[in-house]
Amino acid sequence: MNSSNVRIRYCKALFDLAKEQKVQKEVLADMKTVLQLFKEVEEFPLFLKDRRLVPSQKKAIFQQILGKVVHPLTLKFLNLIVDYNREDQLFTMAYHYVEISRKDLGIKRAVITTAVPLMKTFKAELTNGIEKELKEKLELEEKVKPEILGGFILRLEDQQLDASLASRLEKIKDAFINA
Repeated sequence: MNSSNVRIRYCKALFDLAKEQKVQKEVLADMKTVLQLFKEVEEFPLFLKDRRLVPSQKKAIFQQILGKVVHPLTLKFLNLIVDYNREDQLFTMAYHYVEISRKDLGIKRAVITTAVPLMKTFKAELTNGIEKELKEKLELEEKVKPEILGGFILRLEDQQLDASLASRLEKIKDAFINA
């Protein structure tokens, strides 16, 4: 069986169990935490790949770092992955878990890119406004890219609204060149 099928089976099994135990949202938050570890802690993937550590040591480290933060089901899942030597596939498993959970919970994902960080109140108002428009739950991720100069770029699934100052200036420049 190829590793892609294995990853999907693991995350699907976790998803089904979390749904059965009615802890879907908690485990979803935990998987997002795992993805954040990959993103923010440079040593995390190295720890997972380190073959000098025996499974009991890795489990102890998971317990120490995540034991009080994540749901017990998530911790059991992480331990199972270690038992079956699948740590190198954890990122993909967590990513797939988040995706199938969002789909099941009816949560759309959007990314807003701005030149400066948004104020929390504005971000909340924006999220609420988009949710009302879509009549669906929304998970809004914020990215900051100073090179867009001002305005914003909103990406919702396969649609994008580019209202950035940089793109407007580019359009003006193209108009002058082509005129």
